[in-house]
Amino acid sequence: MLDMTRERLYHEAVAMLILKSPAFAQFTDFLASVPLEPLDEGVAATDGVKFYIGPEFASYSAYERAFIIAHELSHIILRHPWRIGDKDPMLWNIAGDYVINDALHLNELQEISLPGKPVTLKEYLNSPKTSNTGEKIILYDPSLKDLDADSIYRMIENVIGKSDKSGKSMQQDQSGEQSKQQGEQSKQQGGWGKQQGKGKKSSEKAGSGSINGGDVMRNTNPESENETIDKLRESVHRHRERSEGHNYGEGGKMLLEALDMSETISWYSIIQKYINDIAMSNYTWSPPKMLVYPDQREDVTWVPRLRNSSIKIAVAIDTSLSIGKHDVAVFLGNLYTILRAVLSDIDYKMLLMLTTDTIYWKAVMPPYVPPEVVIQNLRDGGTDFRPAFKMVDDVFSQPPDLFIYFTDGDGDFPEQPPKYPVIWVLTKEHKVPFGISVRFSL
Repeated sequence: MLDMTRERLYHEAVAMLILKSPAFAQFTDFLASVPLEPLDEGVAATDGVKFYIGPEFASYSAYERAFIIAHELSHIILRHPWRIGDKDPMLWNIAGDYVINDALHLNELQEISLPGKPVTLKEYLNSPKTSNTGEKIILYDPSLKDLDADSIYRMIENVIGKSDKSGKSMQQDQSGEQSKQQGEQSKQQGGWGKQQGKGKKSSEKAGSGSINGGDVMRNTNPESENETIDKLRESVHRHRERSEGHNYGEGGKMLLEALDMSETISWYSIIQKYINDIAMSNYTWSPPKMLVYPDQREDVTWVPRLRNSSIKIAVAIDTSLSIGKHDVAVFLGNLYTILRAVLSDIDYKMLLMLTTDTIYWKAVMPPYVPPEVVIQNLRDGGTDFRPAFKMVDDVFSQPPDLFIYFTDGDGDFPEQPPKYPVIWVLTKEHKVPFGISVRFSL
């Protein structure tokens, strides 16, 4: 049970937030009724269902406490407690904090200062900081403003996973004294601290109350997610009934879009549907049938014909600098799971390519090539998509049923689209000249 002082400070912060933000005013009913629980230490945290208020909450000003409440509510709206899955909880929390603080500072709470000294992602991961100053910090990095939490999380994973030839992680190259300072600082400020060394999980206590990487508690109950989102939507609906015609601004629009996130379809679900449809169909693009209209001989339409051969799939993985081993492992793991589930009893041929500005490694399956073998061959370089499309034509005597390209989207495209379906799995927002694009997430 929360003591009366912390409860009063919470409701004062809510009142200040509603006063300063029309967008967050939509959640008045939710904020008024959400269960409150105490924390033994730290500032604040949430498990998506409750708010936890720590003793350090009182050390912030009324304006700063309003920012903190908006921060915790944003974690809930963006479903961060439920989206942890098998991710490192602290690294996921850090990624979410950068996304939220940028949105609040730039789009929604411009009249309220950040509750601490801004610290960029690079500074937070790599620079030893003094731990005994007592200075408040906040994870804020304008350079990340166009990235979502999944993208920032992948960025952190890839940085931590990079090793030198001796097998040490990049962060282990600092002196022992610096490492000690960083570890001490992590306890006080929520830094990544003990997240050092390849493959190790963070030792930061989930939901410790640090608003810099320690305020999101894992929630594995999908029913609680649905119930909470329904309550948020009900709060918005009731507020709009009382305040018809009010302009909630760009921030309100962003929050409402976030509440509809569960309706989006994951990239691997889209690929699975495509491959499943191919497997179930009696028609194929290998080869396609050409229709020429009698009166317009320059207009050509390509249509599928009846299947009389095995399924053919091409896959290219762009390994330029923006895509790391962790990304490739996640992509291949999901892709192989789909192939085993859908094509286990079907004759198929798959061309797998690793690309930069050329094709530097390829394999034709079956036989099955384990993901770890593929990953051992990864190397960096530029990006040119054209060699992969040429390789598809060289390997397959007939056009494939599907070509999947995993990339960030920055590169040279073929001038003419191919005569078969292409799915671009993109690690960032990018326009493609043909095919369909889906956003990669972990």
